[in-house]
This record gives sequence, C-alpha cells and structure tokens, in this order.
Amino acid sequence: MTAIFPAAALYVHIPFCRSRCIYCDFNTYGGVGEAERGRYHRALLQDLNASAQLLKTYSPAADTGLQHFWMAGPRAFLNEGLKYAHGRSALKSIYFGGGTPSYAPAVWLSEILDGIKKVFPVDEAAEITFEANPGTLCPQKLYLFRQAGFNRMSLGVQSLDDKLLHKIGRIHNACEAVQAVSMARRAGFDNINLDLIYGLPGQTETVWRTTLQGIIELRPEHISCYALSVEEGTPLEKKLASGIMTLPGDDECEAMENTRDALLSANGYRQYEISNYARDGKYCIHNLIYWNNLPYLGVGAGAVSYINGWRMTRQKLPDRYAELAAGGMYVCCEGERLSLLSRWREYLMLGLRTVDGINTEYLWERFPKALHCELKEWLQSFCAELPPGLLKAEGRRLYLSQAGLRLSNEIFVRILEDGELAHIFRRHNIDALRR
Repeated sequence: MTAIFPAAALYVHIPFCRSRCIYCDFNTYGGVGEAERGRYHRALLQDLNASAQLLKTYSPAADTGLQHFWMAGPRAFLNEGLKYAHGRSALKSIYFGGGTPSYAPAVWLSEILDGIKKVFPVDEAAEITFEANPGTLCPQKLYLFRQAGFNRMSLGVQSLDDKLLHKIGRIHNACEAVQAVSMARRAGFDNINLDLIYGLPGQTETVWRTTLQGIIELRPEHISCYALSVEEGTPLEKKLASGIMTLPGDDECEAMENTRDALLSANGYRQYEISNYARDGKYCIHNLIYWNNLPYLGVGAGAVSYINGWRMTRQKLPDRYAELAAGGMYVCCEGERLSLLSRWREYLMLGLRTVDGINTEYLWERFPKALHCELKEWLQSFCAELPPGLLKAEGRRLYLSQAGLRLSNEIFVRILEDGELAHIFRRHNIDALRR
C-alpha cells in the first residue's frame, strides 16, 4: 500500500431490502432470494480485493484532498488533529449502507469487514457503521455485528407512530424500534444513530412531537431528522398525484422544524449539519468526510467513489455488477474528472451544510493562488447580494445562519447558476492550473 492512502472513507453498498418503502428511490431491491444475494456478496469481496490492488498504484501528486482532514464542520476550528500524518494515513470510516445491510446474514457482513481489514489500512479508531431496519434485528445478530468490529449502528426508525409506519411501507412498528435500541445497547453498541422523517403524509406537529419525545427518551448519541422528499417515479409520488395521500402544509412543516430544534437543543443535542444532531460530540465521521469533500471509495452496485479529482460510479444493476466482478472485469460504468470550478462549487455547497461552516484558511490551500484574489472578491459580493444575515463571513469562518440553513437549497442553486463565478475560472484557463 502506498505511504499515503488516497481515501478517507469506504462505503459498502448492500442494495437488498425485505421490501421497499413507498418513498424510496435509492438503488435498492426488495424480495430478492438468498442465492442472488449470495452471488452479490461474493462479488463485493472480489470488488474490494480488485480496488485494493488498484489503489496500490496511487500517486498523490495531483490530489491535495488529503492535505487537511477537516475543512468544514466542528473540527475545522480546532488547533490540533487537522492534518494527515504522512505515512500513517488510513481509513477513518467504513460505512455499510443500502438497502438494508442488517437484512443480510451477520456472517456475510463479518466476512466483508474482515476482508476490508486484510487489504486496506484501517485507523485503529475508525468509525465502522452499519445501517439497520428494526424489523431485521435480533439479539444474536447484533451481538455478532459487534463482535465482528462494527462500533456504530444507524437505525431507520422514521416514526414512532404505527399508523404512519404502516402508511409508508415500513416493516416494523414503534415497539420493535424501541426494542432494537435496547438490544443494541446490550450487545455493546455505545454509538447509535436514529433516522427520522418529518413531513410524512397525514403527519401533524403533535404526532411529530410525540415521536421526538420518545426518541429523546432512548438517548441515542446521534439523531438525523430528514424532511420528506417526494422523488419522481416512487409509489409515494403516484399516491399523492392520485389524491390517495396528502402532505402536511408549509406551516405545519415549519412547526415541525421549530419543534425539532427546540426539543433537541433542550435535551443536549447540538445541530452540526442541516439534518443532523449529536450529543457529547458524537458527530458522524463518515458524513463529515463527505461534507468536507474528502476522497472516498465506494464499492457495490451503483456506489460512487471520489478519488484524485475523479468521480466514478459502479454498475447499478446488482446482477450485472456481480457478473462483471466475477469475470474480473472493470465494474465502473461512469467516470468524470471534476474541473476546479466544479470542485469550488462542491466545496462551498458541501461545507456550508455544516453549522460551523468552512474554515477558509484551508479552503484557499485547495486552489491555485492565481484565483485567490478574484474568488475572495466573488465571495464578498455573493454574501452581499443575498438577503441580510443568511451567509456570513467572520474571520476564517464562512457559514450559513440558522435562517440560511433553512434556505440552503435556494442558496446552493444560486452558487450553481452564478455566471460571474464561471467566468472567473474561464478567464484564467483554469484547467491548465488544475492540481
């Protein structure tokens, strides 16, 4: 392995679920037999080994992404622990997502994690997460996951209202969600995230408040609260279009957001990103790596990697992915080299998702000095053109206010569509300056 490992995180995609929820548009598949899932499992192991061999040839000369581990977020403003130590870099996070990784036999996930540790450098303190559905867990499976080396569980609860859970196609009820947390604690997990969704069909602020109060009583280290997104082609979109279901109005959703912020803050949970809250500093390392636009490797059907300025996507269909991996063929089907303009936009949009924002001292080190003067002027102008108080620049900190976080999508669209920004990069023929 090279002295400097080119990825801060590894994502492993397990695309299978017992059944799909009506709002899901992820690359997931329900009702798939064990034989097909076993074939996919073997393909993952082959993909991991092939990826490890490929990364042995990595040259860091063109990639400054490893120069600083934290660019944005809570750790960007600490005075220590910021830089990678040359010759000692390794994976800071391993994340099994899906789909429903906990739907797979525990021995499969254990075998994959063992395989990762054999071929990749893994930091001793690495965060190792698996996503789970309460309807797929039992004490023995959780114990085996913990013994295998997983130290963090992300549990898809979504709601503690049984009527809502049934309406959106979840395979568990509220009691099973509560029991799953208790079982995980007994198995030795001391870092648990609970996923919630608000703005669900028929949901009210009162129902949402009851869910939040029940979740807080469980004392998870981390809580993710996502606003429902209606994706094209999902069963939910069709039900809404036909009038079978209706969504709460804007005022009701705003009331849910206010309740979320008030209850979580009052109970020791700090918001550190648009949708994420943690107590006792238990921020999700894996997501912080994404939000800092640091390099990561993704394996599995449809998984995305971002290494050395390249974004690569693996074959989406599990059957085709397994066929390619079994034949020793290249499993990536798409790849693009990001321009510096694209990188600048992504650094801003990802970093500004965090409450603490971007440490501009590290931001400037990512881009050629020839651009610094004009980009600083552009930043000042961009902040001034927004409604007052949304985007703030204070010292070396660039961040969105609470009002700005709620309007972040609109602000990010303006960054993407800003013509002057694109003109700056074109004027300098900046591809020739790409690092």
